[in-house]
Amino acid sequence: MSPARTGLLLAALLILTVLCCLPSIEAPFTFDEQAGIAENRAIHPEASLRQALQYRYSPDQIRPLFFGSLLLDGKAHGLGPRGFRITNLALHLLCGLALFALLRRLPVPAEAALSGTAVFLLHPLQSESIIYIWGRSEILAALFSLLCLLLVPW
Repeated sequence: MSPARTGLLLAALLILTVLCCLPSIEAPFTFDEQAGIAENRAIHPEASLRQALQYRYSPDQIRPLFFGSLLLDGKAHGLGPRGFRITNLALHLLCGLALFALLRRLPVPAEAALSGTAVFLLHPLQSESIIYIWGRSEILAALFSLLCLLLVPW
């Protein structure tokens, strides 16, 4: 398969992923999101980055990157769920691109790399980390893991 065709199919896959997630973008906050985001003083737009990085949702939970990213969303988009979900979707797409780059390193055809990426991007289990804003920690963990693997020389 030519690189141009591979790129076109990858772009189509990313667009399909966005289209599959669009119906949920406008959904209201659910479960932990109400207390963890809408009512959380550490991620309101007037909060400081220090407050977000030091915030503990519970005594055994300190997740500075997670709460820092929520603060940045709150400052950029306000406290409505739409902006947070768009960020989750963007991070998920970045994970897909990183995975595709990893799979292309393997001695397999481009079709196999696209298929593996499609399973990752479109599998129903992935919807929780996109739609459920509180699932962002899983997306961030996946993204940084994939990026670390990309740094490993082959």
